[in-house]
Amino acid sequence: SPTELAKSLGLSIKKGKISEAISVFRRCYLQAWETILYDYDTFEQRNELIPAKTILVDESVSFLICLGALNNTIVHECVHWVFHKKAFALARLYNKDLTNISCKVTGGIVGNANEKNAVDWMEWQANALAPRIQMPLTTLKKRVDSIIKQYRSRFENFAMLDFIEPIIEELVITFGVSRLAAKIRLLDIGYDEAIGAFTYIDGHYVKAHKAKKGFLKPNQTFSIDAATAGILCITNLQLKADVE
Repeated sequence: SPTELAKSLGLSIKKGKISEAISVFRRCYLQAWETILYDYDTFEQRNELIPAKTILVDESVSFLICLGALNNTIVHECVHWVFHKKAFALARLYNKDLTNISCKVTGGIVGNANEKNAVDWMEWQANALAPRIQMPLTTLKKRVDSIIKQYRSRFENFAMLDFIEPIIEELVITFGVSRLAAKIRLLDIGYDEAIGAFTYIDGHYVKAHKAKKGFLKPNQTFSIDAATAGILCITNLQLKADVE
């Protein structure tokens, strides 16, 4: 489990309200430091000394995001500890105020603008590795094969697109991850149907869909929000003509 992983690395997990505006949901402390925490009920501030090798998690924010976010958060910070502590120590030679890697709810790291490129790279790597650590390739493939086999035996007309969302949900339960993490790993092992699964646009659910293999690039989609469509109707002459 993520908790056991952290323990094996000598890391401790502490829960507390990190930011008043609920904008930061995790920190990995590589140096002991006195920090400001907030009371969950009264929002009053208090100073608390956080020891080095501590993962500080705002549990309330994690569960606001999704049920698998807390597990992902712990693994994410373990990645920071294993791969980034030396780079962080080097950065501290130039900036003694650096004490932790602080991750924002909206993505990215809270940090000095001068360290932006370095810490952004660290955050990208942690985001990329976390779901792959939670769902190792061999174990994942065996589980997916098992789920598909069950569905094929129960339904005469089995089409992968029709069952991609239930398969994702099965992985969420099995590995204790988020839907997004499960989607990423399914794409890693070749299930392109995951791209169009669990899509929500303008507050509405979009039924699972897919394009012909190779038709769309990784950063393209058939589904866009109304505001983007409106802009494209003005800026894209071909689309504007089609709409008119």
